[in-house]
Amino acid sequence: IEVDVQKRDVYQNGDLVSLGDVQKNLLISLMQNHPNPVVKEELLMLLEKPSDLALRVNIAKLKKNLGLEITSVRGVGYKI
Repeated sequence: IEVDVQKRDVYQNGDLVSLGDVQKNLLISLMQNHPNPVVKEELLMLLEKPSDLALRVNIAKLKKNLGLEITSVRGVGYKI
């Protein structure tokens, strides 16, 4: 997975991947902090309507669309 942060484009195996703005924001945050977890509150601030459910749904979409292993760190947040 490659991300052009300035253009906000995401590539997988050289192909442009279509993601929504929220998923792009989450991915960039997770990748910039790799291998450390990103605290849940920080990820929630990236959502248009912050809620635990919205965060879980958007993380699930990232996993599905990119085949990424995004793990939940109990009591902390998420990491790649």
